[in-house]
Amino acid sequence: MMTYPEPGHVIDGCDCAWFELDVGKAHDILLGGSLPVILVANDGERWKPRVEHSDPVHLNVTIKASDMVSNYVAFSHVWSDGLGNPHSNRLRVCQLAQLQKLASGIEHQKIFSEMSACGIISNCPEWFFVPDSEPPTPFWIDTICCPTHPPEAKDLGIKTLQQTYRGAGSVLVLDSYIQRGVFQEIGDQEILLRLECSRWMHRLWTLQEGILAKELFLQFNDGPVGYFDVFRRFKNLVDQGDVVARNLLTNFFLTNKIFSKELFKPEMSTQAASSILYRTLHYRSTTVKSDEAICIANTLGLDIERVLQAGKDSQLAMSIIWKLLPHIDSCIIFSTTPKLQIPGFGWAPETFLDPDGFPENSTEAGTLTHDGFEVRFPGFLLRIESAPSGVLEYKDRGNNRYTYRSYAKATNWFQGADTFAIIARRPLASQIASKPTQRCILARVKSQEDRLISVEIVDHGRGWQIGAKEVDESARGTEVVVEEHSLATRLPDRQIWCIM
Repeated sequence: MMTYPEPGHVIDGCDCAWFELDVGKAHDILLGGSLPVILVANDGERWKPRVEHSDPVHLNVTIKASDMVSNYVAFSHVWSDGLGNPHSNRLRVCQLAQLQKLASGIEHQKIFSEMSACGIISNCPEWFFVPDSEPPTPFWIDTICCPTHPPEAKDLGIKTLQQTYRGAGSVLVLDSYIQRGVFQEIGDQEILLRLECSRWMHRLWTLQEGILAKELFLQFNDGPVGYFDVFRRFKNLVDQGDVVARNLLTNFFLTNKIFSKELFKPEMSTQAASSILYRTLHYRSTTVKSDEAICIANTLGLDIERVLQAGKDSQLAMSIIWKLLPHIDSCIIFSTTPKLQIPGFGWAPETFLDPDGFPENSTEAGTLTHDGFEVRFPGFLLRIESAPSGVLEYKDRGNNRYTYRSYAKATNWFQGADTFAIIARRPLASQIASKPTQRCILARVKSQEDRLISVEIVDHGRGWQIGAKEVDESARGTEVVVEEHSLATRLPDRQIWCIM
């Protein structure tokens, strides 16, 4: 388990007590199909949001079921930022008071913004319309509301995360780097850089929380700001040709597509939605490896129960994710990300959080079978008698010559003479032709049945056809000894392969 700093107090010098969750009560609420939410009030009276620091001694903290309240705010944060506690469900009372103030404040701002948009009020400060006392807005934060024990309560809390963030009236992002910025005073570039440099923008757990939110807000020093209000300022900078904004374009563009729910519109194809999500994950990370599968399952609405059964076995959990995905792009076999070490999954990246995990897209999905992953690509069969030095040259029966160049330039995969396959993303063409070289995989042939060839991947590289001009130029003015090319059998452009 990772070590996080112990949650502290809001201000130095405070010595208020801990508030710890009644796990039994929370478990009962979860078993009833509801969620535990928090209310903080002054001796049970109405909350006064304009008071800067209420006395923690006189605060009354209660846990209620979400179906007993009309609305609640869910907080999204990175545990290492100071509000995480992996060991127990407890926080300082002053922290809960601060969270209550933020939760109630965001609802005030939403009401004020709606009144402003309708023209009911104008040229008046927001605080003028906040009553001296009013009912507090309940809130949910995982540190308290998602049980750390016993295991059955913890699993139940994780299973309801999708329900938690979807059901919240608002999701409010807390990140120390964003919170230090004054939104109304700093420039657009600084706002974007604060968001880009924040921990929240690069964690996997927070991605799913943003996706599931009905309304997503970022907490700045001077108050909450809608995520899409920030994105509009980013888009304006891009339109103006701002260099910094353009450098940040990809991450923000993909994240915005996901947060705006475009992936879930009926007109969005499964293939296109999967591609956007996979590319967005490149910018995210997680501390605990086994958490990746849980986050992906919650984000995509997959069967979280099956994923949780894998426990801490991240390899098994990711194999379950691959089985549950509705669309798997056939080009995934060309990813150089380390593969799962599970029979039948030697084609599957062990993580989605790798920039090279999904190098390019295809219009065709592969088929997951009991034996492996069936795809259709062009390729060759050839006999390799000795370990190549990182570059393999071969020719087909028409005397066309080809090169395979390994990325790794290592031959530890060679275990003796055998039949191998070179599978290419597209039909190979000369480097001097208009088409570029193609991603390829080198695979050991395990069996051939009718039109299906079963293989296991041993290496990744690039391949191309050697043109006559290239042969002439490579030999000019040299004393190179040209080895005899291996003879290969060229296969159909839509050869069926089972990658084991």
